Amino acid sequence: RVRLPLNFQAGQVMVGRGGEDQPMDIDLGAHGGLDHGVSRRHATFLRRSDGIYIEDLGSTNGTRINGFTLKANRAYRLRNGDELEFGRFRTVIRMMR
Repeated sequence: RVRLPLNFQAGQVMVGRGGEDQPMDIDLGAHGGLDHGVSRRHATFLRRSDGIYIEDLGSTNGTRINGFTLKANRAYRLRNGDELEFGRFRTVIRMMR
């Protein structure tokens, strides 16, 4: 189990497998991201006035919310308890105040 806190100082948080040439806000490479099909630049979390959103960045293996495959470059609102998959890397969204 891995906790990945979101720090929205820039309004968005990038998720992927970072490297020396491309650091990520949330680097899933250290958590088996390559083996689970996470792209280098996989998705981004966006903070908006009405909630938290996720946007797939055209990743190779896609992003899913509760089994629903997201269309690339379109923001989808997240809700507490949503199961989010980056490729085959699964996580559950827990929103805490």
